[in-house]
Order: sequence, then C-alpha cells, then structure tokens
Amino acid sequence: MRHSEIDTLKGVAVTLMIFYHYYYVSYLMGKSYDIDIPIIDLSGRVSHNIFIFMAGLNLYLSYKKNKDKKNYDKKKNGRELTLIILGLIISLFTYFIFPDRFVKFGILHFMAVGSILSSLFVGSKNRVKIGIVIFYLLNYFINNYHNQVYQVCRNNLFGCFILGANYKYSAIDHFALIPNMITLLSGIGFGQTFYQKDNNLISTTFEKVNFKMLNYLGRESLKIYMIHWVILYILLKNKI
Repeated sequence: MRHSEIDTLKGVAVTLMIFYHYYYVSYLMGKSYDIDIPIIDLSGRVSHNIFIFMAGLNLYLSYKKNKDKKNYDKKKNGRELTLIILGLIISLFTYFIFPDRFVKFGILHFMAVGSILSSLFVGSKNRVKIGIVIFYLLNYFINNYHNQVYQVCRNNLFGCFILGANYKYSAIDHFALIPNMITLLSGIGFGQTFYQKDNNLISTTFEKVNFKMLNYLGRESLKIYMIHWVILYILLKNKI
C-alpha cells in the first residue's frame, strides 16, 4: 500500500532539490551564483531533511507491513545493497568531474548505513527515543568540545568524517551519520506514532487531494536523483 502523502512530500523535496542543485552545480562550475542566498540555502536544507525523514518513515512502514522477518530482512538488505551501489556510482561520477572534492559519504551512502542501523530501533518506540537522545548528545559533544573530539579523531580522520566529527575532507556533498540519524529516527518514531493503523488521519486526509505530478516525482525520486546530476552538469557545461 502506497501512501500518497509520502509521495507528495517527496515530490516537493525533489522539486526543491533540483532547484537547489541547479544553483549549487552552477557554483561548483564557476558560475556567478551566490548559494548562500536564503531561498537557495533553505530549499536545499528542506529537501534533504524531507528525504531523510521520509526514509525513516518508510523503514517503519516496511517493517510494519512485513510481519515475516525473513522477508523483511531480504527486502531491506536488497534496498541497502542498491543504495550502496548507487552511492559508489555517485562517488565515481563526481571523482571524474570534481576530483578534489568528490562525494565520499553523500546522502545515498548515509541512507544505506542509516537503514542498516535502523534495525536496532525500528521495532521499539523506546529504543527510538533512546537512539534520538544518544545521537543528540553525541552531536552536542561534537559541536561543543572541539579539542576533545580532535584528540579522538586525529588517528581516524575518515571515520570521524563519516560520523560528523571531522570536516577536513573536502566534498561537494556530505551527510554525516550522527546529526542525520536524529532526523531518520524521528521519521521512524513518527511512523510508530501516527501510522500504526492503515486508515490513519493523515492518509485519509490526503486521499481527498490529488497531486499527480508531485506524487509521480516522489515515486521516482531515487531515479531522478541519479540522473539529475548528469543532466544538470551537461546543461550547465554547455551554457554560455
């Protein structure tokens, strides 16, 4: 069962993502755009957070739908493998275009690792709450105790880069694990709270509204994410 409200919100995120990446890729290619303009910066932040939050919600819905643990694990593992492969493709593609700042741990890499970690939380509201608190405290420590974090990270810079404790590696797209797991777990917790029953108020309300284009964009969001980078690069490369 698909939930139209999820596809609609993901469609909004896709639209904002393309808008943001047009200016961001232009900036990377030396065009004269200021990506710190509030509307551009906000569109990127909102789209990323919607995607991650909805990923958490979808993880819960998949868990709820597949009562057979073997079947759930099979589908989940397949999804994670797909994300890992696509993440590596993005890394390879950006390496050839922007070798000094290619994507090392972008949103697809994060989604794959976040999905793996979600197995610890998705079956329990209490574990989700504990997980959010743990990642929030880790994020607080990273942001407020720089010297201590440096001492821990100096012998494992790349591992800390993935966690979000070290930003010395240059990359055009980086989604650190610790802060973004808060958003992912929030999506799982939202599903546990409001999607326990199929006929929930949110789905029932959205069934009365039909956003065909946004729903389509939401359903095809992963495909669009993969191809829009290439399209934008080709278009902007040939733009005078």
